Amino acid sequence: MTQQFIDTSAKYQALTQKQKTALDAQISAACAQINQITPKLTAKQKSALVAAYDAAVDVLAKQGWLTSGQATRLKTLASAI
Repeated sequence: MTQQFIDTSAKYQALTQKQKTALDAQISAACAQINQITPKLTAKQKSALVAAYDAAVDVLAKQGWLTSGQATRLKTLASAI
């Protein structure tokens, strides 16, 4: 959903392919935090991964890639995992 929110924005569509590739790497790094969550993790480990994802979402929002509403929704969904 993180990638989808950004990919559909006019700001993203205006980027060159090289810029899109760089931003996609940043998005992938953010999503990698959430993708590491498995049932075998402790609550502390899960919390650390969610916090890392939340921080990355905050950066993307501050950079203007996500609206504040999108960032809030993503962080809410992440905390429910």
